[in-house]
Amino acid sequence: MQGKLFADVEELYLTHTGKPYRSHYPLNYSWYLNAYVNGEPGSEQIENDPEHELVGTPETTYDVWLDIVALSPSLYVYVTNADTWYFEGDRIHLSNVPYHHVHVDYWVLAADYDENDLIYAVYRLVDEQDRYEPSADFAVVFNRSVPGDFASDGHIDLQDYVQMAAAMTGPGTSQPDAELADVDYDGDDDVDLRDAAQFLRCFSGPDEHPDPRCAE
Repeated sequence: MQGKLFADVEELYLTHTGKPYRSHYPLNYSWYLNAYVNGEPGSEQIENDPEHELVGTPETTYDVWLDIVALSPSLYVYVTNADTWYFEGDRIHLSNVPYHHVHVDYWVLAADYDENDLIYAVYRLVDEQDRYEPSADFAVVFNRSVPGDFASDGHIDLQDYVQMAAAMTGPGTSQPDAELADVDYDGDDDVDLRDAAQFLRCFSGPDEHPDPRCAE
């Protein structure tokens, strides 16, 4: 093995591009499409990064694909380069385009859209030539932060833990603050030890992004 494939997820949430959130991408309503859509992010190989540079010839000594590991039920993925719709379990070919640059559109039909839903896609980079190990799973989150990310900074860490402690009501007592009630993971109208255990499963620390599947 040459090494392990690496996804620079921090590139997804750079704030200098004018996006208003650090934790997720908004889905915007299109009356023309009658859907909530977002045209970013896609995939691109970072130039001038010797630590993670791919060595060899694309499609010969390595052949990188983007596996769609999981999609939230209402989300549709369209890749402009390939003029193709993709679904959970499909894979998108990266090594057959320059710099692995693919542009991805994300759709949720208006009839399926609920602003309270957590909408996400989970990916993994793989090399069909087996020269590189697959990357760790990584996610793109839409519409809202993963529950428990009170700071909406794309991480669930000790700063959020303080807020989680403040949200605790105990069993049978509802949390009146809508923001704090966001961590009622089991939907039983209180925030108790069961929800605290779920929060810990979502805990990512200050340097990683939470897996949105942790909230299911």
